Amino acid sequence: MTEKDFYIIIVFLIIPFSSFLLCFLNDEDRSRKKIMNWFLVGNALIFLSPLTSAYVASLPNGDMWRENGPGTVLWYYLLLTPICYGIQALLFVLKIIFSRENRNGKGKTTDNSALQKASGTWWQKLFGSK
Repeated sequence: MTEKDFYIIIVFLIIPFSSFLLCFLNDEDRSRKKIMNWFLVGNALIFLSPLTSAYVASLPNGDMWRENGPGTVLWYYLLLTPICYGIQALLFVLKIIFSRENRNGKGKTTDNSALQKASGTWWQKLFGSK
């Protein structure tokens, strides 16, 4: 394995592994934590879908890297990589903000709606209204 292959593997494993680790950040708001975790898992699944699709389409005894066959779906990574990394960065920032709110005692509310709980904090600052 060359150094270039090593970097490619790291780039493709950042989103799934970071999604897995971010799911365990502490958030006292259970509904918000579920929503954020679903977005993290969904982002990882969307990111891995072209690779999985190429592998499944090449079964049995096929070549998933062949561009005339199942490997054409791998070109979607030109679109998916920046989109999924952008979404992952946004989710990372939100998870960090929410976990810090909980440490400071700001995260404890009695509402059931995740957006209403966040409306007085980052949501209102970002979008300007409830």
